[in-house]
Amino acid sequence: MLVFLKWLLLIPIELSSSIIAKALCPVLPFFVDPKTNRLPDWLAWFRTLHCDADGDPDHRAKHPGTGFFATWWRRTTWLWRNSAYGFSLSVLGVQTRPSDFLKTIGNPEAGDSVRIPGYCNRYLYRNKKLLAFHWYGVWFYHVLSYEGCIRWSFGWKLWNRLGEVAQFHCYFNPFKAIRRVDR
Repeated sequence: MLVFLKWLLLIPIELSSSIIAKALCPVLPFFVDPKTNRLPDWLAWFRTLHCDADGDPDHRAKHPGTGFFATWWRRTTWLWRNSAYGFSLSVLGVQTRPSDFLKTIGNPEAGDSVRIPGYCNRYLYRNKKLLAFHWYGVWFYHVLSYEGCIRWSFGWKLWNRLGEVAQFHCYFNPFKAIRRVDR
């Protein structure tokens, strides 16, 4: 039960860091190292772990261009989308171990990008003590010509990768648009 209280108490800290990060998003791209396309170590709280400041392949495709403004915009929008990513990972995250036990309830395949409705709740145990949880779900709907979903993710991102840090997460979007797929 304490893990749920801990998560609730961390929400204001995460929210504050997110607000600060969003305010800094337009300035942060000016500090990106041109050789690595990553923010320097002293700005690690604002960078993502697996992608540089230009984002993942989908983000780069949505925001193409190599000019000054195009590059600045792509980086600003990536850092906005992933605001304070490093902070929620390194400061608020939970270090998992390969020896931990991960209990999964629901459909691990559920997700908006694969268009599979459902939920997946995960609970991380160490020595039979609950250490972290992750409640994730998606529900699709269609209203007139709008296709959307309700998506939620609460807890720490436990994606079956034990031995890594599970990122703190608090996300709820009742109006997430779904990209249309040409048939």
